[in-house]
Amino acid sequence: MRPVAVLILVLGAVAALVFAIASISSDSRSAQAVTRTVVQRAEGTAQPAVLMNPDQEVDPAEPLEAPVRRALDEGNPTWKNGISGRVVSVQQAPIQGATVSLIQFDDYTELAELSRAMEESDPPAPVKELLTGSDGEFLFRGLDPSVAWGLIVSHPDYSRAQAGPIEVREEGTAEELVELRTGFQLFGYVTDATTGQAIAGAHMLLEDPMTGFLPRNKKHMKRQAVYTDDTGHYEFINVPPGSRTLSVEAEGYAMRLYTNVRFMGTDDLRIQQDCELKIGMMIAGRVLAADGSGIVGAEVQAVSHQAENASRGGTLTKAGGEFVIEDIGSGLYTLRVNAQGWDIDPVPRIEAGETNVEIRATERGGVMGVVFEQSSGEPMDSFQCIVRAVHPTNNAYGVVAARKRFKNRSDGSFSIDGVSPGEYVIQADADGYASTFSTPFHVRQGETTPDVRIELSQGSTLKGRVLDSESGDPVAGAEISTNENNWFDSEFTKLLGGMDQTAMTVAKVKTDEDGYFEIKLMLPSEYQVRVKHAKYTEFIKNDVTLTDGQTNDIGTVLLSKGAVLRGTVYGPEGIAAHGCDIYLNAIDGRMFGGNRQARSDANGRFLIRNVSAGDYRLSAARPQNKQSGGPFGQIVDMKNSEVEVSLFDGHEVTTDLYLGQN
Repeated sequence: MRPVAVLILVLGAVAALVFAIASISSDSRSAQAVTRTVVQRAEGTAQPAVLMNPDQEVDPAEPLEAPVRRALDEGNPTWKNGISGRVVSVQQAPIQGATVSLIQFDDYTELAELSRAMEESDPPAPVKELLTGSDGEFLFRGLDPSVAWGLIVSHPDYSRAQAGPIEVREEGTAEELVELRTGFQLFGYVTDATTGQAIAGAHMLLEDPMTGFLPRNKKHMKRQAVYTDDTGHYEFINVPPGSRTLSVEAEGYAMRLYTNVRFMGTDDLRIQQDCELKIGMMIAGRVLAADGSGIVGAEVQAVSHQAENASRGGTLTKAGGEFVIEDIGSGLYTLRVNAQGWDIDPVPRIEAGETNVEIRATERGGVMGVVFEQSSGEPMDSFQCIVRAVHPTNNAYGVVAARKRFKNRSDGSFSIDGVSPGEYVIQADADGYASTFSTPFHVRQGETTPDVRIELSQGSTLKGRVLDSESGDPVAGAEISTNENNWFDSEFTKLLGGMDQTAMTVAKVKTDEDGYFEIKLMLPSEYQVRVKHAKYTEFIKNDVTLTDGQTNDIGTVLLSKGAVLRGTVYGPEGIAAHGCDIYLNAIDGRMFGGNRQARSDANGRFLIRNVSAGDYRLSAARPQNKQSGGPFGQIVDMKNSEVEVSLFDGHEVTTDLYLGQN
């Protein structure tokens, strides 16, 4: 992972933490004062505006056009396997009418969700859906064992639950027990701060603090929305544990932001947060170019960093560059302006009520040049150009500053505007050619850099063969992937997938029936090559150098089946604990292939296959500690249960884990 990307992520995390800490002192007074107050409505009053099914509002995927609504799905008869289970309450009573969605598990951690949101990619859609009967049971049959499967379970009366990844063997049934918990209820009244009158139709948005930067229309699993009724009453139901941000908006009133609304513990699931709104104020002005002309269509955001009475608002500039941001609270704001083709510095300390703000913009520069074929010297007809920033400390190319497609260019020319001052390269892509980069060039404010030339070639080829290390037989269907040299997977690198860019050829292919693979049109550079197969340990090779116009044969890759680790997790009462997270971490701190995760099934059993030989720490944590006790409950469980194990290729080891008392 590149240092700059890591620094950005760390700074962002620190900033979020500081903001949350600052919010606690101001918000906790108002929130805690009403946290345990329950309002009883008089008979005959209107029912509150309730999000009757929050799972629909924040559903991770669009519903299927014709979902299978049966408690049994036969699946593919080729596979004599499946996933069976029961959906129960905390008291172990079966839950009827729960929707069980089968998904191809694609890392459903919070960071992975954020990465998908930043990339504007859709979460994994359900492959199949079942509805539980009176016994709460479900069964999916005939599942591809090479896929990591997962479940998402929802019900109108409970918070959503998920299970995965679930290992499905070629034969036999994986057993799951899914507990649904009654979620928190957040309710209250929205009133006029001066008159005390109810405000009907106020828009209430409850979301995770880390998703606040997402567009308001972007769906997310931790984003719920309701409106107040005629009495000003609102209610969110089935809110999962954690901290949330509550925003309140109503026409003519200042938008109000409540940070650090906490849903913790299990003593009282009803939390009241009344909201008083003041008459809104405005900030108005103009966004101007250097010559004094107005810039139309610029996005202007007003952000308040006050812990008390936090507010925010935004708008687009109109003719003459004029803007009016309405319905914000009193206090100081920072104005942030985004306009395509212009650089505009943030404007701090603008008082609400100011109506003559002038914001000056500086026009960006541009680049122009030609793309041609290296061997013939002929200009290219159709291609794409991507402007990438040059890192000052390494040879990798980073953030995409601009991109544009060109067609029917008889002279191979291109021109791209709206590039901020800085050092860049152009990446050119065309069908049948490898991605190719120009030499670095500099863009100056308001100027166009000319005569940038890019020579397209067919790049490099990578090939090899994958065999079983014991039998010497070819391994068909192994996945070969390329990454930047010394790349490693983690939750943070998955999050950076939505922010960070790579100048390498990131490719995936599978071996044929004889174990051979070949990847063409690769950008010449140094790579990491990974080989994965469900029945073997992962193979990772760094420092694979590819040269333009040549084929690099990495030879024969031998895959080992590694070790098998199994066991049972027991809770403090000595009863098998289902749904626990199992952590296997290499003691030597290896980045590659050293860490694995699993889950205990309905009988508390866990199984981890194809583990690389070595010394490990093995531990477990209950999911309820994650939900109700935050990370500290997990840490206690992991410390109480931790054991050390030594694993060898071809061996099978059984180790039970005991959680003990917290």
